Amino acid sequence: MFVHVLRMEVNVGILAIQGGFSEHESALLNCLKENGGVIDGVALRVRKVTEICDLQDLNGLIIPGGESSVNSQIMSEEMIEELANWSSNQKHFVFGTCAGLITMSKNIENAFPGQENHFSKLAKLDVTTSRNYFGRQQNSFEGKVFIKEKQISKYDENMSEICFGVFIRAPAIVSINSVDIKLLATVVVDNKEIIVAVEQNNCMGLAFHPELTNDIRWHAYFLSRIVQLCES
Repeated sequence: MFVHVLRMEVNVGILAIQGGFSEHESALLNCLKENGGVIDGVALRVRKVTEICDLQDLNGLIIPGGESSVNSQIMSEEMIEELANWSSNQKHFVFGTCAGLITMSKNIENAFPGQENHFSKLAKLDVTTSRNYFGRQQNSFEGKVFIKEKQISKYDENMSEICFGVFIRAPAIVSINSVDIKLLATVVVDNKEIIVAVEQNNCMGLAFHPELTNDIRWHAYFLSRIVQLCES
């Protein structure tokens, strides 16, 4: 199924201080129809973001996974301030995965000292996220993710509502604290349904790593949301 949109140039940045930024770039490019994907009519430019000046002219930003404690050490107060200002523009869309979700969450369970305060200006998702919810590195797993948002499923030719998620020392969303939060996906572990993807306004956070699979639906949805905001 091909999704046709107006011809436009979309500039996406990937915060390239740690994590799978190269894998995210490949996933984005694979979304384009010209590369066998589903997004048509978009001229995509992808840029690695390492300095404040790299945010200029961006329409979207990905905050990849990695280690959230490392993020807090590497990301200066000035960088966080600029990222927060950039993401406050409702024409911009932010997509965080794993540690990126933690960075964007207003409340963090099992946070190390000072972590919530350090990221507070960038915390745009009104949820409580638990670090290392599923356990340590040896408890990492791949599992079925149940997609709750039809606009994501439509990017699969079979309209499947299931995808596979890669959970690496992953967090989980243990509480939704605002009616503005949209539930995007869950996973079932030990007969318990756990929230692993949400969206609020111009921000989306996932507890897993879609960039480590061949499933482009999450990145295609991200690009579609950018296009919607640009057109609005």
